[in-house]
Amino acid sequence: MTALVSLRSRLLLCRLAVTLPLVEAASRLEGLAGAGVDLVVTTSTVDAQETHRRWLELNRQWGRQVLLAHDVLGAGGDVIVATGWPGRRMARPHPYTLLGWRVGDRRSVRVESPHDFLVLDGAAPQLITAAMVSDPPLSPEARPWFVAGRFSPDRVQRLVEVGARRVLLTGTPGLDEVGEISRLLRDSWHADPKGQGFLAQAIRS
Repeated sequence: MTALVSLRSRLLLCRLAVTLPLVEAASRLEGLAGAGVDLVVTTSTVDAQETHRRWLELNRQWGRQVLLAHDVLGAGGDVIVATGWPGRRMARPHPYTLLGWRVGDRRSVRVESPHDFLVLDGAAPQLITAAMVSDPPLSPEARPWFVAGRFSPDRVQRLVEVGARRVLLTGTPGLDEVGEISRLLRDSWHADPKGQGFLAQAIRS
């Protein structure tokens, strides 16, 4: 288990996330961490108990280098990414667990929910605009949000230009592409007028 402050700070400082099957994580984490990935969201096809067991094994080895999440409600872990409406009871495995919510429409972005961060499924302009209004990027008080999709570096550059500061890559991008996207996001934080102040506050959150 990781302390609340540490988890919150680490989440705020995440720029680049990827999603991959839980069964592939052990063989791919080293390369992804080296390419600049901050958050890995694993997708599981096994039950909650087995998901937690596998997550624990991965977290022991890689938890200091990357933030590890899974998508199974009811399984133990530090970060869980869920789907569905927030009216569903959201039990946290421990008091410090961070909950992410995958959303795909503007209405969901504006809904008050117990989630700690959002994953925007797709890069529709209206979805990004809604997220920027409800949770301004690089604001320590706002929920972090990641734009999710199969993005090339050029596409990520365009997302950065409209205000996105965090991306979750789906599919199987090459490590060179992942590294280039990581650099683009890092540079966007440094160029953002709020960037330095945000970094200082995020570390203390």
